[in-house]
Amino acid sequence: MVEEVYVSEGDYIKMSDPILKVRSFDASRNLQLLKMELTDADQYLDDLRGLLSDPLTVPVRQKFRTAWEEYCHHLDYLILM
Repeated sequence: MVEEVYVSEGDYIKMSDPILKVRSFDASRNLQLLKMELTDADQYLDDLRGLLSDPLTVPVRQKFRTAWEEYCHHLDYLILM
């Protein structure tokens, strides 16, 4: 969707001059989703760094807490064998 036109018929423009502004709702939404994914990845890395720095640190977010509990369960199973 064209939001704004910056030139008129007969105007002289340089190669780098903007001609029009396009609004794309899909692009904005996709950018927002990518930013959310990046935030999740950063939180995941922070949790991993915490696990590496102190073996007693347990991640706070539910997704990672569940993975941590499954890991501990499997570790207990291996110790019992």
